[in-house]
Amino acid sequence: MDIKELVQKSVDEWNAKDKKAFVANFTERSKITGPGGLVLHGLEGVEKLWDVWQGALPDNQGAIGDVFASGDRACAEVVFEGTQTGTLYIADGQIPATGRRVSVPIAQIHTVCDDKFVTSHLYFDQFGLLAELGLIPISGAAAGN
Repeated sequence: MDIKELVQKSVDEWNAKDKKAFVANFTERSKITGPGGLVLHGLEGVEKLWDVWQGALPDNQGAIGDVFASGDRACAEVVFEGTQTGTLYIADGQIPATGRRVSVPIAQIHTVCDDKFVTSHLYFDQFGLLAELGLIPISGAAAGN
């Protein structure tokens, strides 16, 4: 499978809420890293990522922008949107449901082996996410006013 197709397939499965199919895109040796020191390993880690974000924002959807690929690596731009109606579990605790809608751009950098993700690095603006959830104020200057 082409690496770009794997990226699209994984986002389609995420959007379809097909946990089993989404997790099957990874292996026991997969490693996912993200903001705030997030490090998850193996299929158990993938399931944890799924459970945290699907539980906190059950109506979420990802929309792929550009995907760039070379060899066994791909970089994808994805906009993650949803309403936080569940508890969001973070490294320092938890964020109770805010009822707020978010739209968060994410950069994903993947390494693939045998049509599976072996590393996935996720980058997004944590400050922006917290501001959209209404948890921190945004000054007029920061908001572009």
